[in-house]
Amino acid sequence: MPGKIVDGQDVLACWRVTQEAVARARSGNGPSLIEAKTHRYQAHSYRVRESRAPEEIELARRRDPLALFQAQLIGSGAASEADLAAVQAAVEEEISEGIKFARASEVPEPGEAFTDLYAGDVPVAQGDPRW
Repeated sequence: MPGKIVDGQDVLACWRVTQEAVARARSGNGPSLIEAKTHRYQAHSYRVRESRAPEEIELARRRDPLALFQAQLIGSGAASEADLAAVQAAVEEEISEGIKFARASEVPEPGEAFTDLYAGDVPVAQGDPRW
């Protein structure tokens, strides 16, 4: 299986590599492996103490994918700061509406976690013989 390593902090590089992999798969040439080298800014879990040096985390933050992509968009003239601010406001509103919807909704049954997740039937409870 062919594979490519890509700078996971570079949105456009990831998009290009993904487009190649999708085209390959759709043309019947099988799967591809994409290894996107990226950084996380926090520990793996709130229960795990951060083991990396603060300088390493700060270096990663300076290459934040969204900030880099926004700079590319502005630098190329594809978007203005006002355009990006409008997108940010729309995204924040959509998230806020989603949170309001979730908080107003009833708590789903645990088995609903599998709804529309798989093409076929899945076990929905520990007592289910298919579990």
